[in-house]
Amino acid sequence: MASLSLVVITRNEEDNLAACLDSVPFADEIVVIDDESTDRTREIAAARGARVIARALDRFGTQKQFAIEQASGDWILVLDADERVSPELGEEIRRVLARDDPARDGYKLRRRTWIDGRAVECTSWYKCAHLRLFRRGAARYVPRRVHEYPVLDHPDRCGRLQAPLEHYTWQDAVRYGAKFRRYARLAALDWYDAGRRCNALTAFWYFLCVPAAAFLREWLVYRGYRAGRLGWRIAAMSARADFLTARHLWRLQRASKPR
Repeated sequence: MASLSLVVITRNEEDNLAACLDSVPFADEIVVIDDESTDRTREIAAARGARVIARALDRFGTQKQFAIEQASGDWILVLDADERVSPELGEEIRRVLARDDPARDGYKLRRRTWIDGRAVECTSWYKCAHLRLFRRGAARYVPRRVHEYPVLDHPDRCGRLQAPLEHYTWQDAVRYGAKFRRYARLAALDWYDAGRRCNALTAFWYFLCVPAAAFLREWLVYRGYRAGRLGWRIAAMSARADFLTARHLWRLQRASKPR
């Protein structure tokens, strides 16, 4: 059977990390890259046999790229501390390791997010799969500040697993709101680096069209309407995320103008 490295990046994740690591008892190696935690994150990781490396976060994409470069397993599974591998998904991953299909270099997984005790099984939060399991050396992370993702060297060699990855990102409205706003600021910096600009000519597009498209995508294309109020809530959050990102982009441009 091929070996597996579980890779997690952390910062003050003492409430989540134990359950995350315990959900993958079949991992041959655990690598935790910690961003200057001030709680018990490192102790919890070490107690479970993890190799803990301290590294200050610059960008999420470069942090995860650094993390996978520390792994030694044949396959790498990348998780966030607030994610859990369900028993069903664990069995699928074991079969991948046992088969070690030479025609596959990676597998995408769906995430099932939980909000106030209810599973989200609609919108892009659930419908869109993410590359999380791949051969060592077969993928690299895009160096984004936020919403990072890996890209396979050979995208046609990607499969998909069926059981969802459980995601417990929602703790309460206050903490999620702070995380939401932080990600919008980081996304604006990525937009700026990519050459996007919000001015008098493009403001209508960024402040109205882009958020409206985000709402309609979640509500109609990804059928959020089937979940009623929950689907509406997710669609509204997606629209607000794009609106806040545009607002931060606008402010970033004003701050960078010569005076």
